[in-house]
Amino acid sequence: MIETEEVLNSLNITTNYKGYKMIVQAVDIMFAAEGKSLTAQAIYHRLADANSVSPSSAERNINTAVVRAWGVAPQRFEKVFGFKEASAPKTAEFLRLVYEKVKRMRG
Repeated sequence: MIETEEVLNSLNITTNYKGYKMIVQAVDIMFAAEGKSLTAQAIYHRLADANSVSPSSAERNINTAVVRAWGVAPQRFEKVFGFKEASAPKTAEFLRLVYEKVKRMRG
């Protein structure tokens, strides 16, 4: 969890976004399901249940945080993830990128 928060903070995604907490939870879900096939929709449903929102609200909250952070400093995404994107990553792609980054940080 701490590694996930470090990644988010380095991207300028802060706790004032509802999506911040959901991103942390999503990465935790991904680690708990490691080795199992888990779709983005399954993650959104789990987040929805945990936060008493709809799955589309969970996805939207994460997307809002990502798009706003991208709009402020897209170069941070290149620095953190190591490659340049032409636009903000989609929600599911972003979760995978954060998961992979945290996985590398943990060794």
